[in-house]
Amino acid sequence: GEGFKIAMGAFDRTRPPVAAGAVGLAQRAMDEAKAYALDRKAFGKPLAQHQAVSFMLADMAIGVETARLMVQRAAWEIDQVSGQNSSPLPIILFLQLQLATNAPFFLPLLPPRVPLGRKA
Repeated sequence: GEGFKIAMGAFDRTRPPVAAGAVGLAQRAMDEAKAYALDRKAFGKPLAQHQAVSFMLADMAIGVETARLMVQRAAWEIDQVSGQNSSPLPIILFLQLQLATNAPFFLPLLPPRVPLGRKA
């Protein structure tokens, strides 16, 4: 009768590494977007020198750093309760990790994809 509780307890310990992987993916995507914005030129200057693109890159950096800090905080919270017979981790921990895991989906600067079946 304790199997479900044990399985859910294991998830508490495995969420931070998954979220850390997502943060790494977001960091790489941001690095690629930044390189693209510095390399690609539009209207005679690099994309990164256009105000709107600079704002997007800044928002991406904020999102990645926020996610990184959330993962670190969540891992710290787990370390604080390790070895204790405590209740499940607070819901805020789950929300932090959920936000950090979704960080890669907030990267708007990647080059547009051409839909399948259509030519560019």
